[in-house]
Amino acid sequence: MTARFLSIPANHPALAGHFPGNPVTPGALLLDAVLREAQERGFRATGLHRAKFTAPLRPDTPFRILLSRCVAGLAFQVLTDHGSVAQGTLACTAGDPAEDE
Repeated sequence: MTARFLSIPANHPALAGHFPGNPVTPGALLLDAVLREAQERGFRATGLHRAKFTAPLRPDTPFRILLSRCVAGLAFQVLTDHGSVAQGTLACTAGDPAEDE
């Protein structure tokens, strides 16, 4: 399965106070996108082993979510054209997606 590009619109309600004049997508909003992507691929998240936010994601910036199975569950990476903005591991059950490449 090929990863599709997503974006958080500049008018998203979560951006209003995060941060005025210099908006950055909240990490919780990125994790929500990761959870939704996992669910669409047949996984049910049961926890978050780890998450690391490595760069800010600005509104309207296209990003994609890569998922792959790992020993701890489901590894994820959030990528833009400029590199990784987040990565981590979800605890999960079920699912049988092909790994994104």
